[in-house]
Parts: sequence; structure tokens; C-alpha cells
Amino acid sequence: MEMHPGWRNDKMLALCKKNGIHVTAYSPLGSSQGDRDMIHDPIVMKVAQKLNKTPGQVLVRWGIQ
Repeated sequence: MEMHPGWRNDKMLALCKKNGIHVTAYSPLGSSQGDRDMIHDPIVMKVAQKLNKTPGQVLVRWGIQ
């Protein structure tokens, strides 16, 4: 399922965890269509700069955590 800070699906994720279903997220950097381009999101960019990481690294780590 699509999952990144701009498109969270907490209810589905909780249901999967409860039932032992492994979730594989796609599009961790967001989507270039519409308002889901997370790689250029100002908050993501600010966090990346603070941590001395790239926006991509921040988004992938978010997904892992």
C-alpha cells in the first residue's frame, strides 16, 4: 500500500499488524502527481537539513520506523 508522511494509512497498518500481515509500502518518497511530492516537502527538507541527511533518507527511515 502507498505509505509515506503525506499519505498515512494507520487503520490499515494496525489491522495488518493485528492479523500478522506483513506490509510492504511503495512510493516512500511520495508521488510527483498532486500534492504528495514528499521529496520536496518543506518539513521533510527541514528535518533532512537538521539531521544532515537527504530528504530521501529521511522518508525511507520514516517508513522503516
